[in-house]
Amino acid sequence: MPKVTYDAARGLIQEAGSGIQFETTPFSPVQSLTGTQAGADAAISAPGVYLFNVNFVHSASVPLASAFPGGIVTLRAGYARAYALTGSAEADGTKVFTDGTTRGSKLAFASGVAVGDSVTLISDGNSYCVMARSGSITISGN
Repeated sequence: MPKVTYDAARGLIQEAGSGIQFETTPFSPVQSLTGTQAGADAAISAPGVYLFNVNFVHSASVPLASAFPGGIVTLRAGYARAYALTGSAEADGTKVFTDGTTRGSKLAFASGVAVGDSVTLISDGNSYCVMARSGSITISGN
């Protein structure tokens, strides 16, 4: 089997060897969450790395936890603003977020959020569990 290399300048290159090699990344792994102040939640449709890229208070909804068991979602604050996640795709009142001690339907970057604060969640098929965070977060909601 030949080796396939991806280079942004030359595209896919087939050569001797085996495997796949990326000389440059063909995509940005970080996706921006944008919107308007009066607009609805931004919608996260799949696991990945997301950046709240708006300079105002905003929220985003995560997909059903059952749709992506094992899926990892990382959110970063692009500005020092109060950002939040909701589980609005879940049945009303489902406490989809947990940090191991608290369960709730909303996860928010707490007051004092700084640029670059982040939270990483993993879906266990039932909930989004906090794996890691930088800065303070709160979990609330019925």
